[in-house]
Amino acid sequence: MSPQAGAHDARAQRFFFALRPDPQAAAALAGLAVRLAAQVGGRPLAAVDLHLTLAFVGARNAADTARLADMLDGLLPAVQAAQPPCIPFALSQLGAFGPKLLWIGPAQPIDWVQALSDGLRRRLTEAGVDHDERPLRAHLTLLRGARRATAARGTVAPIAPAGWTLCLGWSGLDSTPQRRYQWHCHDTVKLAS
Repeated sequence: MSPQAGAHDARAQRFFFALRPDPQAAAALAGLAVRLAAQVGGRPLAAVDLHLTLAFVGARNAADTARLADMLDGLLPAVQAAQPPCIPFALSQLGAFGPKLLWIGPAQPIDWVQALSDGLRRRLTEAGVDHDERPLRAHLTLLRGARRATAARGTVAPIAPAGWTLCLGWSGLDSTPQRRYQWHCHDTVKLAS
């Protein structure tokens, strides 16, 4: 089924796989988003919605939730066995997608994050689930609808999550301004020191 299949179905959800930062880091990132919104406008994402997308699936029928969630089974242990330890990383680089979306990301690619993304995309392909195949650009969206997101690009004081949780996320008719996404959380990434 393509990402657009079911898009006109009232039960369709927009699915993605992501890493969610620990609550303390999420709160710090949400605070940064509020401060940036005061400078460049836009709607800051709430702490509960902040995430780093690993693979975007798109619109699917809500009945596919369990099937997609099952794709997380065993993924993290497999990546950890094949990769060097999952090392902590800081989020300090602000960037923009167009003039209205502002994000934060690491200064350089993170091997274990890329390996998780690659593993998920492989599983999606093997299961015949269409997904966005654009290369991973590790980032967390902070603001949507900014007036001038590009003006905020640059470096900020680093925020280094102490841990990440691997999740299936989705949005749909049940989204609210206080909580845009629903989550099925799976494994927590234990970071090497």
